Amino acid sequence: MTTLFSALDWRAMSQEARDLGLNNGIAVPGSAEMVAGWERRSGEMRKRYPDHLDLRYGPGERNRIDFLKAADNAPTLLFIHGGYWQARAKEVFTIVAEGPMAHWHQCRADRLHAGA
Repeated sequence: MTTLFSALDWRAMSQEARDLGLNNGIAVPGSAEMVAGWERRSGEMRKRYPDHLDLRYGPGERNRIDFLKAADNAPTLLFIHGGYWQARAKEVFTIVAEGPMAHWHQCRADRLHAGA
């Protein structure tokens, strides 16, 4: 039986146990393959939308954002990769834009087809 996350007393755990508890690479079966898939698909997205990648907003090496433009006057989706800073980078999560961008293009195609 799995212990509920809310029932764990993290203060009573050793540092090793806390580290293991937060290590998704160990906790999630097949996680390496999942992340490899995200990286591949994110790379494909970055190739399709290369115009506004790595825009600097500060002096640090990782002070960069990507802007993937679906179309002129399209709505903007903002995704902030704010967690797990030690193990991943924004380039892995470009894939987050795949669904919304595909949806935007499909909605536009449907409206054009319908004569809107």
